[in-house]
Amino acid sequence: EGNFAFAQGLHEILLQCQDGVVSVFPALPEEWKDVYFNDLRTMDAFLVSAQRSNGINRSVKIRATQDATLTCRLPF
Repeated sequence: EGNFAFAQGLHEILLQCQDGVVSVFPALPEEWKDVYFNDLRTMDAFLVSAQRSNGINRSVKIRATQDATLTCRLPF
């Protein structure tokens, strides 16, 4: 169970979905200058990928896996 808790904690640092709003890099430590992730799944029907390099958020890609509405809080 501890391994899954670590993975969930990391997921929450990179991507959160609360009350229907997706937040990208909501709790990223300032020391993490270069971070990326591919296809993290939200609670709904979306796969999210994002990239941060040299301390600057560079891109966010969102792909729907089924019909749904998305509200996103971007880190830019």
